[in-house]
Amino acid sequence: DCARTNLGDPEMPSDDVYVNLVTETKKSVASLAKYAVAITAAMMAVKKGLAIAKDLQDSYFKQERAEAKLQNALKATNYAVGLSFGEMKKYATQMQKTTGIGDELILGAQGLMTTFTQVGKEVFPEAIKAAADMSVMFGQYLQQAVIQLGTALNDPIAGVGRLKKIGVSFSEDQTASIKKFMDQNDVMSAQAVI
Repeated sequence: DCARTNLGDPEMPSDDVYVNLVTETKKSVASLAKYAVAITAAMMAVKKGLAIAKDLQDSYFKQERAEAKLQNALKATNYAVGLSFGEMKKYATQMQKTTGIGDELILGAQGLMTTFTQVGKEVFPEAIKAAADMSVMFGQYLQQAVIQLGTALNDPIAGVGRLKKIGVSFSEDQTASIKKFMDQNDVMSAQAVI
């Protein structure tokens, strides 16, 4: 205690200096702790922002790939479907709003459906919607449903049998209508029944 009082020695610091030093040190430590918390929060926000940016970038690249695949399918089939890329993209956007299925998945389904060259523009939009419905109903991937439906639409008589095997039912009248339309070489009407 002697050392902490100045006892008349002018070079010894007073108790007030020690108290002030301790108080200022505590304030500095508290301030540093606040800065550390703020820096940690900022780092977490940056990390979250980077994760969001990566998700957006991934979504963008998925969209780009789906669009490129659709454009390539249209070119490969010489636009046999009778629809333009712009029309299909617009339909995919509309369908996304009503079904909740991402338009990149719908674009992919459209690209796959265009490979079934007997499916024309009159039936195509309904075929994509029906494939989406089948996908949900049977708990399968959209691509799988497109292949099943596209195969059936490409060859309606054999397609009815294939669809029946997976659980799609047709009445006797529908089956007879499909056969009648195919006998008349009216593929589009047969497809419309399916």
